[in-house]
Formats: sequence, structure tokens, C-alpha cells
Amino acid sequence: MEMLDQLARVMKPGAEFRFGTDDKSYLVWALERLMAHPAFAWLAQCGADWKARPPDWPQTRYEAKAIKVGRVCTFLRFVRR
Repeated sequence: MEMLDQLARVMKPGAEFRFGTDDKSYLVWALERLMAHPAFAWLAQCGADWKARPPDWPQTRYEAKAIKVGRVCTFLRFVRR
């Protein structure tokens, strides 16, 4: 939570925090912490909101490597309250 506290301190209300991963255990770990933090609200309204990379979210080399070996990526977007 300390890292999220620090992020919340420097982010302006309305700023977006994006988190992408292809590791399911890391996804669960991060999602639990982000959902529990009072400064962040998850922007997802349906499954497609986190299963597909938003058009303005550039693909990273890590995502390309994950896709190449058949791993599924998840894209989380949170807003600073």
C-alpha cells in the first residue's frame, strides 16, 4: 500500500493510473490492493474494459512477447479520486 499511497500523493484527482500484466497471480495481487485503496477507483464497467488494450495504450515489447507465446494480457485503468 505504501507505493499506492505515494502514487496517490503525486497524482492529481482525475489522473489515470494504468496497469497491464500477463501474469494472473500478479493481476490478482495488484487488483486486490488497488481496489482496497481509497484513492483509486477502477474504471472498468464490463469485461471488455480490461480484456482489450485501449486504442491509446501503446503495445510494449513485454506485451508482444506475451502474445507471441500465447499468454493473455489484462489492462487495468484506475482514476485518482
